[in-house]
Amino acid sequence: MNGPGENAFDAHDTSESPIPNESPEPPARKGYAALAWLAIAGLVALAVWRNADPPMQAAAAPNENRFDQKLYEIQGRYLLGAAEFPPLREQSVQQARKLDRGDLEQRLRFLALVGELAGPREALERLDALAGLLPSATNGQRRAAAILERLYRDYDAGRWNAPSVAKDERAFLQDQLGWFGRLALYPKAAAPAAADLAAPAGAAPAIILEQRPRDGADNREEVLSEAHTTFAVLLGGFCSASCLGLIGFAGLLVFLILATQGKLQGGMFPPHPRPLSVQGEGSMLLGGRHGGVYAETFAVHMALFFGLSYAFMLFAEGMPVLVKVGVVAVLSLTALVWPVARGIRWRRVREEIGWTLGRQPLIEPFWGIACYVMALPLVAVGIFVTVILILLGGGGPALGLGDANLPRHPIVDFIASADADTIFWIFLNACVLAPVVEETMFRGVLYWHLREWSRTWRFMASVLFSALVTGVIFAAVHPQGMIAVPALAALSLGFVVAREWRGSLMASMTAHGMHNGLMMTLALLLLK
Repeated sequence: MNGPGENAFDAHDTSESPIPNESPEPPARKGYAALAWLAIAGLVALAVWRNADPPMQAAAAPNENRFDQKLYEIQGRYLLGAAEFPPLREQSVQQARKLDRGDLEQRLRFLALVGELAGPREALERLDALAGLLPSATNGQRRAAAILERLYRDYDAGRWNAPSVAKDERAFLQDQLGWFGRLALYPKAAAPAAADLAAPAGAAPAIILEQRPRDGADNREEVLSEAHTTFAVLLGGFCSASCLGLIGFAGLLVFLILATQGKLQGGMFPPHPRPLSVQGEGSMLLGGRHGGVYAETFAVHMALFFGLSYAFMLFAEGMPVLVKVGVVAVLSLTALVWPVARGIRWRRVREEIGWTLGRQPLIEPFWGIACYVMALPLVAVGIFVTVILILLGGGGPALGLGDANLPRHPIVDFIASADADTIFWIFLNACVLAPVVEETMFRGVLYWHLREWSRTWRFMASVLFSALVTGVIFAAVHPQGMIAVPALAALSLGFVVAREWRGSLMASMTAHGMHNGLMMTLALLLLK
C-alpha cells in the first residue's frame, strides 16, 4: 500500500530534472485558493445556467430546429438502409413505426418512410389518423398533407408516375419535407417484388418503369445512396468503436496492473510535502509552494472566457460566430500571465502545467492515441449512465429519439448547414483550439492545483479526487448540459491518465483533438 504522497508509478527518471537548477526560487506564493474557488463555483453555476437556458442556446446556433429535423432524417435513412438487408427488413419496419410521433410536420415525414417500408396503403391509413391535427396546422402543412394523400392514392392504384401531383407540387413537397419528400416522390418501381407495397396483381415491371419520370431512377438512387451511406457510417462507427473499446479495455487493465506494481514511470512529478532528490547539484522542493496561484489562474481564465464571450456577442455582431469562438478561446489563454505576475517564473509555470515536449517528444502524440483508446471503456460507461438519465427524464422521448432533453453541442447545428469556410472553422475550433485551451486549463492548471492541494493524501486518493473534480467541472461548463456530465467526465478521466502518466500535455491534447475530430467527422457524414 502506498503511503502518503507515494506514487504508484516507479521512481521517476532522475536523469532529467523538470526544473534545472537556476538561481534560487522566489518566495512561495500560496495564493488565495478559497477566494478563487468561490469565483470558480460562481462561474461554473453561470455556465450551467447558460447551457440550460433555451434562448441562450438558440442564439448560439443557426436554425434551432435544424438539428431535430436532421436527427429524425438520420433515423429514417438508417432504417431504410437497414431494410435493404432482408434479415433486417421486418425489424426495420417495426422500428420505423415507433417514429410516428411528434408534431404534424414530423408525422408527414414519417408517412414517406412508412410508405416506402410498408406500402402506400398503410401510409394512407396513417394519414387518415392525422385528420384531427389538420385544423390547427399551417397552410404549408395542410398543403403537404393533401399532396401526400393524392400521391399515395396514385401509388395504391398502381400509378407510379403519380399523375395527380403537378410539377410545382413535387417541388413544394421536396422543399417542405426534404429527404422524406424525395423518398415519397420516387418509390419502388416493381412493387409486387418488393415486399409489402400494394401494386395491382399482374402489373408488369417494364410498364411500371415506363410510367415513372425519366429522371426518377436517378433520383431514387440518390435517395437510397444517402440511406446506404448513413447505415454504413453508423454500423461501421459502432463496430469500430466496439473493437477499439475491447482493445482499450485490455490496454487499460495492463496499464493499471503495471501502474500498481510500480513498473510505469510517472511523468508529472507529483507534488510532495518533502524534497525529492534529483541527480545533479542540490535538491528541489516540488509542490507545496504556490498551488493556490493556479486556482486563481483558472478562475481568471473562466472570467476571461465568459467576459470575452459576452463582449464579442455584444460588440462584434458582424463577425461569424465560429470565428468569435476561436478568438475568445485564444485570448482566454492570456490568463497564463497571472501566475507570472504573481511571482512564479515562466519556465516553472510551463513545467508545472505541462507545456513541455515531454520525455519522448516524437512519441508523445502516439501515447495520447493509446490513452484515448484506453479511455473508450470509461466513456462507454459514462454514456450508459447518461442514457439512463435521459430515460429517467423522459428525454428523447424515451430514446425513440426526439428533441426533448437530448444533450448536444451547438456546433452540430452549424454542421447541418455548413459551407466550406464553416467546416474549416469547425475543425479548427474542435480539433486544435479547444484541445490546446481546455487541456492547458483543466488538465494543466486546475489538475496541478488539485494534486498539489491533496499532496499529503495517498497517491491514488489524490489522483482520483483531482480527476473527479476536474472532470465534473470540465463536463459541467460544456454546452451539452448537466445530463451529459457522466459521459464527458469519463472522457476527462482518460485525458487525466495521459497527463499523469506522460506529464506533458502533448498526449492529452492529441487524445482530445482525436476525439473531437472523430466526432466532427461522424457528424459531418451524417448531417450533411
